[in-house]
Amino acid sequence: MTRYLPDGSASRPAIGIALHIAASLAFVPACISSRTPAAAMAPMEGTEQRTAATPNQLMKSFALNDYKRELDGQWQGIRLASDGNVYFASSSHSAHHGASFFKYDTSAGQVTELVHEITDICGEEVQTNPQGKIHSDIVEANGWLYMATHFAAAKPGVYKAWTGAHALGYELATGRWRDYGVILPGYTAYSAIGVDPVRNYLYVFLTGHTAGQASYMYRIDTGTGEKTNLGQVSAPSDGGYDFTSYWTFVDQRGDVWFSNKNQGGDLQQIHGDTGIIEVHANALPALVRWDSKKLETDPVLQASRSIAWMQPLDGDRALLTMSPNGGMLYEFDSTRPMASAFTEIKHIGYNYLGGLAVGGNRVFYYQRANRAFGNQAFKDFHLLSVSLDEATGNPITDHGLIVDQDGRKVWRMPGMVTDGQGHVYAIGDWWTISGDLGTLRYDWKGGKETYEQLPRGQFFAVANMTIPAPSPLPVPNHP
Repeated sequence: MTRYLPDGSASRPAIGIALHIAASLAFVPACISSRTPAAAMAPMEGTEQRTAATPNQLMKSFALNDYKRELDGQWQGIRLASDGNVYFASSSHSAHHGASFFKYDTSAGQVTELVHEITDICGEEVQTNPQGKIHSDIVEANGWLYMATHFAAAKPGVYKAWTGAHALGYELATGRWRDYGVILPGYTAYSAIGVDPVRNYLYVFLTGHTAGQASYMYRIDTGTGEKTNLGQVSAPSDGGYDFTSYWTFVDQRGDVWFSNKNQGGDLQQIHGDTGIIEVHANALPALVRWDSKKLETDPVLQASRSIAWMQPLDGDRALLTMSPNGGMLYEFDSTRPMASAFTEIKHIGYNYLGGLAVGGNRVFYYQRANRAFGNQAFKDFHLLSVSLDEATGNPITDHGLIVDQDGRKVWRMPGMVTDGQGHVYAIGDWWTISGDLGTLRYDWKGGKETYEQLPRGQFFAVANMTIPAPSPLPVPNHP
């Protein structure tokens, strides 16, 4: 183990606008039983259960391009907060528009735009320096939500003049924002973030788009605003995002666990008490293919593997999937030695970034029909869930083809949370229908800025479903 020391195209202002539907939803934390690491069971391919009475899974959708036409995508950036409401962002690749920030009131069933332009919260000029995305997870501690911005402008050459990513805090009780400023000039938050609620530390992973830029992990004191560079966590990039990290897990001791792509499956650990970063070489599980419970044989893919999605079960354990295109769901136990820290739960097939959610002793995710490959631009996405009840063999339920109240279908859905009580909340893109405004996507063609009308739009959506109780595995009848 190694140790490191410490334009202006039209956008209608719509702050405070609300869309209403009737709903009554409650926030209940997940309660997950403990698992014992063991040898993997034989694969149980496919889906063991299906809700036969409901061929489609209905979601109530809310169009976000009614607020801002230039919103064109969202990845991660959604949180079911302790006040029972869902907070989420929607982002833009425009060179003159940044992300917006919204709240879904689960009791009233309404969406409200809290911030039309996140660049304004950062105190910067959106026409020349937009903060285009909130690509990070949104994490909560002590009544505050925390997030970080990410560079997104699709205009050539503008990254070199971009100021850098900001860390932001939003106080739930008052609606007050706190801008911690640019974390490291010229670097972007792509996209891991974590919070230690005891020490009041916010951790933000930073990387760069320019050749020679390495990745770093920063620690921010959420009280004083002091920023500390805990050290370099990757080699310098060759240009592009060579060493991204998408998620962290902060355990109850305040240790922070994360991985970077293209680092040979290393797992990194920030010791919360000292800030020292420890590297557990090749500690991540070997990559399992998306289409079968077989190890990936391509050594390049194995060497590039990292954590694709990760969310906590409790103070010691987290669930995760693997990138690139891993099909296995795992449990990680931070109290165990590395050799036994990861346990296979179930082969769930293709999954994507933030398009999973854990709650109510199961993991929800979106996936194409018949476990097909792909995360966007298809019309056959289903909502599925896998039970975390080991005694029942962790059956998978196909809740049906996802459609909304007007017959739209999902284009992509890479941000998802659940209350564990049958409600799933998601941010993503849906195929538009007649009468929708849809997305205007920024592009640079022939030296000119253009906005293209896409056949999709940004939507927030809510599913209310009945979860079938998993059946226990049959008990062998021994003579």
